[in-house]
Amino acid sequence: MPAILANQLGNNLEIEATIDGQEFLDWVSLKYTAEVNKGRSVSFAIAGHESLERCRLGGIVKIEVGRGGQTHNLTFEGIIQQVRPSVAISSVTAVDYVTQLANSEIVRYQEQDVIGRDLYYLAADAANYKSVDVSQLTEGSGLMVTSDLAPKLTGHMTRKDFMDNCFNYMIKSFQDSYHESNLVYIPWRYAIHERGLMNFFLADYAHARARSVITVSPNHMNLTGEGIQAQIDTTRMVNSATFISSNDESVYATVSDAGRIKQYGPQGKKFTFDTDRKDRLEELAMDEISRFGDPTLSYTVEMSDGEWIALGDLVRVQVPSLKRDDILPVVRYETTIADEITTLLTLGEPSLSMAEYIDLLKS
Repeated sequence: MPAILANQLGNNLEIEATIDGQEFLDWVSLKYTAEVNKGRSVSFAIAGHESLERCRLGGIVKIEVGRGGQTHNLTFEGIIQQVRPSVAISSVTAVDYVTQLANSEIVRYQEQDVIGRDLYYLAADAANYKSVDVSQLTEGSGLMVTSDLAPKLTGHMTRKDFMDNCFNYMIKSFQDSYHESNLVYIPWRYAIHERGLMNFFLADYAHARARSVITVSPNHMNLTGEGIQAQIDTTRMVNSATFISSNDESVYATVSDAGRIKQYGPQGKKFTFDTDRKDRLEELAMDEISRFGDPTLSYTVEMSDGEWIALGDLVRVQVPSLKRDDILPVVRYETTIADEITTLLTLGEPSLSMAEYIDLLKS
């Protein structure tokens, strides 16, 4: 029988869980953590020595969560990777099958393997490994690997490293009447939303007809804790880009936006690319400023009853005090299931990791 958790609104949340095929409902709390282009994890607190003994490293955890029907983004399948025993409450963490891609055998990718191929299908081929299900990756991106891009995708690397390299360049541009700006760049993302099913998605939040799955504002009753917190910063910003030929450093192109430099201060960055064409280097520099020339807008939203919201879903945020009304994709969430159910959403861009932030300081 599934465990039944009644939250503060009186809606029953059904939970079924097994470890190595045997029912396991001895948890005290569950915490899901998910972020685009990364593995999802579930941490659960348990009490008692007998329960701890069943949580072996490498054990297969399966969890089904929902109200009546299943809430797909909380349907989890993964491997126990960490156990922290304690006299009273022990903690166990399981990770999904993206971890198998991150820890795969090293693969040598060569130019003949990638040139002329769609980045989408290259990434799908890399994801087709062990327990990852790629059966739904049939859409394609239309973004093909050129000879000057190929060096960024070749060499010895894990399958996840190769996927991440592909997704670095899986950026779709829009220049049409359905998007407010003259040129909009939307990145493809990947994640396992449920079980072992890999999903590639393009969350077009800038489309004039973009539809959000929910609207949140300070007036909504389901906000908890800090509610809505906005952050606008320049950590990812580039207003002067220099692209240098990897074959000859005397061949380069620099593009700067004087207006943005005056407004925000200089944010210069250099890149290398395998081409001797200066016009191509200039095109790349212009694209970089178009993508990252403005400050990054992101929100964190703390709410109850948001466990059904998934990565890539569009959320509308209204903050009258800041005169903001934005639609942005979910790029990270933490959902904790205990006496109550709370979800912490990150909308817009994922926060920089400490390593990424240090790298920016060095650059």
